[in-house]
Amino acid sequence: MMYAMDRSSQRTLESPDYKKMTDREHSSSTICSPRLNSSSYSHPVIPNMVVTIGLYNHNGMIGSQILKHLLTRAQQGSIRLVVLHRRTSNTNSIPEHANIEKRVVDLETPDKKLNEKSVKGIHVLISAASNKDRIGRAELVETLASSDDLITFVPTDYGLVWTNYLPKWLNLGFVKGKAMLDERAKSLGINLTNFRSGCQTPWMFTRDHGDFGINVKGNYLIRYGDTMQKRLPITSPAWLGEKVAEIVSSHDPHQLADRSFSLVETWATGNEIKEAFTRIHGKEPAVQEIDEQHFQEKMDKGISESMGAGIWLKWRDNNWEFDGEMINGTRSVEELAREQL
Repeated sequence: MMYAMDRSSQRTLESPDYKKMTDREHSSSTICSPRLNSSSYSHPVIPNMVVTIGLYNHNGMIGSQILKHLLTRAQQGSIRLVVLHRRTSNTNSIPEHANIEKRVVDLETPDKKLNEKSVKGIHVLISAASNKDRIGRAELVETLASSDDLITFVPTDYGLVWTNYLPKWLNLGFVKGKAMLDERAKSLGINLTNFRSGCQTPWMFTRDHGDFGINVKGNYLIRYGDTMQKRLPITSPAWLGEKVAEIVSSHDPHQLADRSFSLVETWATGNEIKEAFTRIHGKEPAVQEIDEQHFQEKMDKGISESMGAGIWLKWRDNNWEFDGEMINGTRSVEELAREQL
């Protein structure tokens, strides 16, 4: 029994026997390539193999959280895990296990033969590269185009959607870069699975990561228009990593191709954030009114400041642009804020 996907049409092709499989049989079925090297729909079968998930950049804020949950699933035998890393990367967090493999990649030079060998056999590749790793992220896409095993690719995103705001923020060039890289991947026949998130707690609640005007330590927040009555989407890296690992590990990779998931752990209005800070500190937070001059000044500064201004505007306009399937968490804004103290 096997299934494959025609690269030109991106259609999943299933044999009659496969259609009769139960969900349980399906979860342990052979995974075949979505890319065919001939006009025939046949493809060599990989016997007795569970889904192999690759992770690039396991040490970052998001990548380390994804890794933690993928390791658990690999140790339980539900997936195989391949961690792609630089020669100089610290791999101490990756245990020795039959279902866990470490492979070196060189995306900067690049070493194309090494990289193509390193992605061999990976059915789903998750990238958690930083925005600064432009060269690595671009080369990773080119490498994946050579793979006959890849079914879908999870590109670095894990953030807000900025489609309607791109023309206004020249300082958000990295957002345009992500969009261009996604288009490049699609042009190479690579299926994408995107994960969006709410505003991430380390940036939203502490000044340590850029001041967006909401600070639990300093006990203050901003008001821009009627943001006290509008909801703000908030997500912690820990919950985000858990959900990415859970979704990727629990789905047939073909079912993930060309899908988007929006992961929001909680929603809170400005008033609800104010009430949470009041409970945390025992006194009301200071609320700063933002006028258009302040907004414009922030928008014209660097990336972090421009993003802060963009979030203010999206919050005021209640225009979060989330796409795909919305998945919400159950924790409160107070719980998430307390973690940043």
